[in-house]
Amino acid sequence: MHALTDTGAAGAGRDPASTRRVYDVAGTIAGGASTGFLHGPAVRRVEQLTGLVPVQGTDTFVFGPDEDPVRRVERFAAEVASAVREAVRRGRA
Repeated sequence: MHALTDTGAAGAGRDPASTRRVYDVAGTIAGGASTGFLHGPAVRRVEQLTGLVPVQGTDTFVFGPDEDPVRRVERFAAEVASAVREAVRRGRA
């Protein structure tokens, strides 16, 4: 997938490294065991999303909850986004 994007960017005269890698995040933050990718406790989501940065080159996550959006966005920001930023920072140090 990235090869196609990089080829297209280069063909348009753009630096492929300047291309944003956006990942649309769905799923549910819940207690208990993880029931799949992005479905489970916040700590598991942090691990999964942090792993997308070096592997996929992801630099932006967009979170769109399907229910109770205010509460879920606040929780995602407090428990997941801040921890992913910190884990990525530590990994790059």
